[in-house]
Formats: sequence, structure tokens, C-alpha cells
Amino acid sequence: MAISRNIKREHILSTIIHIDKFPTDKRKEGRKYFLQIGKISYPVNEVICIANFFANGVLLLHDPNDFNREKEKKYLESLNFEVIEI
Repeated sequence: MAISRNIKREHILSTIIHIDKFPTDKRKEGRKYFLQIGKISYPVNEVICIANFFANGVLLLHDPNDFNREKEKKYLESLNFEVIEI
């Protein structure tokens, strides 16, 4: 599934607030790339899935086969976010 190009920086920031208020166990799962905000890391897949809800009104499922992590990383970097590799 392609990343919706109408996901903007403000949607990502809303996603971070949402994840902080309603944490999931997704952060504990092993992933390769993480969005780094301060000292907290967020799995890029979770961020993109939730950000799609803020941009398009549809929450995407967390299917690891649906997204290309490299594309998610590059998209978040294009929005001037720091993405780290673990």
C-alpha cells in the first residue's frame, strides 16, 4: 500500500500526541526504523497508519507486509522528522 501523500507534518504531530495518550505495545515490537521525537522513539509503521486517520479519516491496519519501511522512513524525513535505524 502506498503512503497517502496528503499526510502532512501536522498529521504526524497529532499522531504522536495520540500515541502518547493511548500507548500500545507496538513500541515494544522489534522494528528497523523509528521516528525519534526527543528521547522517545515511535515505530514508523504505527505512525503512518495512525497519521492516515488524521489525514483521511481511515485508520490503516498494522500489517507488516503492507508498507515498505524504507519508503516510510524517507517520507517522514521529507517532512523534516528524524528517523533512526535500530
